[in-house]
Amino acid sequence: MFYSISKLLNILIIPTTYMYLLPLVILLLMLLKKRQVKHVVLLYLFYFFLITSPLVSYLYQSYSLTYPAINNPPPLAAAVILSGDALTYVRADDRFFLNKSFQRQLDGLRLLQKQTVQKLILSRGNNQWLNTGFLNEGDAFLKLLQDLNISYKNNSIIIIDDVLNTYEEALKVKALLQQEKIDHFYLVTTAIHMKRAMKVFQKQGMSPVAFPVYAEPIALDRDSRSGNFHWHWHWHNPDLLYQLLHEEIGIFAYTLKGYI
Repeated sequence: MFYSISKLLNILIIPTTYMYLLPLVILLLMLLKKRQVKHVVLLYLFYFFLITSPLVSYLYQSYSLTYPAINNPPPLAAAVILSGDALTYVRADDRFFLNKSFQRQLDGLRLLQKQTVQKLILSRGNNQWLNTGFLNEGDAFLKLLQDLNISYKNNSIIIIDDVLNTYEEALKVKALLQQEKIDHFYLVTTAIHMKRAMKVFQKQGMSPVAFPVYAEPIALDRDSRSGNFHWHWHWHNPDLLYQLLHEEIGIFAYTLKGYI
């Protein structure tokens, strides 16, 4: 029930939904010759300005830098990579296209290749929306290793199954870390998701080291030394705003559920 409600809210907070919905409302009011049409037009213009303004980029950058990037990560026992709903399309010729969320897996793989960590732990991802011709994040990662002929010693890559959200990932990871006798590990997820993820894992008594991944280049536009922000006017701001709303609503819902 909680999962279904959260996915419904995800649809309702998509900013582009209202970019198309409000013009339809305006058209309907015009056809009905309603006086409120002027107010809706002004509301639409304000909304359009808001979601394309530099303010969204600024907020996104600030949120993404809650946990700064680690340039020279010290060795730890493991890295835990969080997965989500992202699916990878596989063509008929067996080639596939990586989505931007795959940067998490690539950064985690780099930690393993450089022997910064000895184990890589990642969830297979959510299978709720899995269709023929698509792979979830964990299976896409394993396929990439196979296609590139990359192999590792036994148990250096561990896949976790049957998780729907970050809370369930934390429970499975906690049990696995206790089994493997691992205390210190990197938590690898997108920078925008790191704040909620860290709260969930800390609530379970774990002490992860945040290893944020910047899936959006705009999150790197802040000079970490000077603290200055570069302001942008981007047409992809609606997506950035959606991610911000998704995380803030997620923190609120997780607080109500006692997950954080």
